[in-house]
Amino acid sequence: MARSKYYNSTTQQWEYADRNPLPTGQNGDILVNENGVWVAKPKWRMSFQLVEWIESVPSSSGPYIDTGYVPTSKTVIEAEVAFTDSSETAGKYMGMRHWKTTSDTRALFFGRRYSNNTPSLALFTMYPEATPEQIEYDSDFHHYLITPTLQKIDDNEFHLNYSTFPDDETLSFILFGLHAYYENQQYPSVEVNLVRCKLKYLRIKEGDILVRNFIPVYDIYTGEIGVYETVGDRFYGNEVTNGSFNKGADVN
Repeated sequence: MARSKYYNSTTQQWEYADRNPLPTGQNGDILVNENGVWVAKPKWRMSFQLVEWIESVPSSSGPYIDTGYVPTSKTVIEAEVAFTDSSETAGKYMGMRHWKTTSDTRALFFGRRYSNNTPSLALFTMYPEATPEQIEYDSDFHHYLITPTLQKIDDNEFHLNYSTFPDDETLSFILFGLHAYYENQQYPSVEVNLVRCKLKYLRIKEGDILVRNFIPVYDIYTGEIGVYETVGDRFYGNEVTNGSFNKGADVN
């Protein structure tokens, strides 16, 4: 009988099993024996622990995570996020906003709006940027879906059309903050405006193709908290040394 090599999570050693066949998983998976049960898991799970959520705790210039992804007219974003700072009296968002000229403003972001002394949950998904769609604010998790012709906060549907979003954009979409480029001023500047929020996941598609899939994790060996991007097989941590992340409970 063939002997198959596997990783035993109880002994934390590579071992051989006189069992054939062992369970099979996706390409690149490893086989893990968890309390006598064979489980196929992606290799990154050997170094990173999945958690329910991570929460940004802003301080000075951080934390935030740059996805490196630049939106286009085909961008689709889906996320589950809770904007947790109920005392904030300014708009706090996640995404990107580019004031290129007075008639060319590109926006793709969502978060906690504050207007007329009233907070709300809002999304801006327009070229040129238009009045946001919004619902009543609370600090719970909500599901956000942004497509070129349809946007949703939970079951609340909006129809902001950004299918004309220019494909020559250069400003990337970030997590836990708003990537803002004020190009149409005398002294152009790029800023990151931070937001306190919890993230369960964020996915980015180009049409029907998944191009980024961010899930909350921490490094088992160093304790660093961040997100793992499963399409590119890469860990993303805080871009700067300021600020920090909290984390939810471990997920098996």
